[in-house]
Amino acid sequence: SAVNLEEIYAELVALGLLAPEDAIEFLNLEIKLEKRFCTARHIGKYLFDFARRCGKRIVCISDMYLSSEVIRGILEENGFLGIDSVFVSADERVCKSDGRLFKRAYLKLGVAPNQICHIGDNYKTDILMAQSLGMKAIHITSASDIFMAPIIVAMMSSQCASDNSGQLRFSIASALVVPLATSLLTVFKNISLFRFPLGI
Repeated sequence: SAVNLEEIYAELVALGLLAPEDAIEFLNLEIKLEKRFCTARHIGKYLFDFARRCGKRIVCISDMYLSSEVIRGILEENGFLGIDSVFVSADERVCKSDGRLFKRAYLKLGVAPNQICHIGDNYKTDILMAQSLGMKAIHITSASDIFMAPIIVAMMSSQCASDNSGQLRFSIASALVVPLATSLLTVFKNISLFRFPLGI
């Protein structure tokens, strides 16, 4: 179920792992660090600017323990200005992963699912779940997948070095993995940057 950052730290206090005053300090530090280290990804900013130029309604939706106010602030600090709405599981108390946050958003916005294009980096949640609700969905590679691709290729290479049939499988896999690692730059950590009505 959806939780917020305050509840996480309250649980740590209840378990005796943190003193209440330390919990407040760490909570504020965590928010400060999120603001400091979250940065825009090139393709996300490009798509955001394109949608804005086309006059599309832009809505951010995220399964995240930070509040919509904090998320909006992070987005704005990184140049994502003029967002129409922000829906975050921590505030709405429902999750994108089970579809309920998507439903909450489109009902509140008064938009039919088939008028929405959802863009995100989690294939199960952002693509399959969105499509199951009738939305169009576009998958962008996550930053962690881009980071891991060369490591996976290197591991496959060392495991397949002495096996000709394995080498063939490696060659096929590397042909798929390496271009993703080298050519895709992409959106915002833990945030499906936007959804907008179709017709670009």
